[in-house]
Amino acid sequence: MEKSGKPRLQAKQTMDLNINDDTYNRLSEHGKEQLSMLQTFQQEMTAGICQMDIESQTQIRELRQRVTRAADLSLSAGRGNIEDLTERNRPTVVIQQFKEFACNEQMDFVNEIFAEQGRGSKKNTDMEERIRTFSCSIFSTVFDVARNTEMKYKKIMNEVTSDPIGFTFKSLGYGDHTEPKQPKPKDESVLSKVSCGLTETKCKQPTKTSADANAGPHMDNLMSLLSHYLRATSHEVDLRYIVKVSWDKMYKDEFTIKYSKYIQSFIEKCARLAWMIAVQVPAYEICCSVNHFDPTKHTPMNRQSQRDWRGSTVKIKCYLWPTLMQVKKDGEKRVVAKGEVLI
Repeated sequence: MEKSGKPRLQAKQTMDLNINDDTYNRLSEHGKEQLSMLQTFQQEMTAGICQMDIESQTQIRELRQRVTRAADLSLSAGRGNIEDLTERNRPTVVIQQFKEFACNEQMDFVNEIFAEQGRGSKKNTDMEERIRTFSCSIFSTVFDVARNTEMKYKKIMNEVTSDPIGFTFKSLGYGDHTEPKQPKPKDESVLSKVSCGLTETKCKQPTKTSADANAGPHMDNLMSLLSHYLRATSHEVDLRYIVKVSWDKMYKDEFTIKYSKYIQSFIEKCARLAWMIAVQVPAYEICCSVNHFDPTKHTPMNRQSQRDWRGSTVKIKCYLWPTLMQVKKDGEKRVVAKGEVLI
């Protein structure tokens, strides 16, 4: 069976140059050499055409990829609502989870405390407010730990990729392999001279190589891939460190110790959501420290009339759930989920 595509064309062209044995035997030696040269030339031309076709297809594929990337950049320029819908932990999904957390996990935590304390009339409302305020401060603490962990992780990865050999030496306990320790001379005048010499040595910048000049784009691509990996695994990564550090940061009073089982369980739920938010790009931050009410950032949970809460002079009594904001590249902050407050 003949193969499809170029090989079949090559076989047909080869057959055109073939002659029967009688005709071939009647050719002179010079004719046979000419026929052999023609057949070889035909094979080389056919192989060259096939290679050119492969290269053309490769160039077309690369061009399509570049056009696609350029279109993505053009669409997403200056717009924060462009995202990959195939990504499980994309920003819109995480923002929705943040909004639902106050209605689900936070209220579950409140009900668990109530189940231990019992219910009253007016005291019950006051206690619910205090517990929600307490749970809001818990999430704020956990988010700070998650955000700091993410920043430290990226800083370490940046050091590893920027100076892999140096980082390896330091991690093995060799210290800075480029600057061996110098013994301290006893003579102060000598010490002064040596110190001046060491200062000059430290201040001298290493000569930049071509690899250093090309490190920028590669580093950006690597950090982009790292951010994508952190988002893709944020729903399943081990968060025991964040949970432990968050619990250690909490003030251990009588209430915290009495309900430590429920508090630690709530911290674990907060850690998952906080980590999923912390690894998003662009970055997000929460706010539960602003004292004055802002209708663009806060939702009053105890409002009775428009006159009671409108206006910048109204002070916030406490936060029941923080405000979530997206931090753009230029530093501008955009509210994506209003905080719940009492005024």
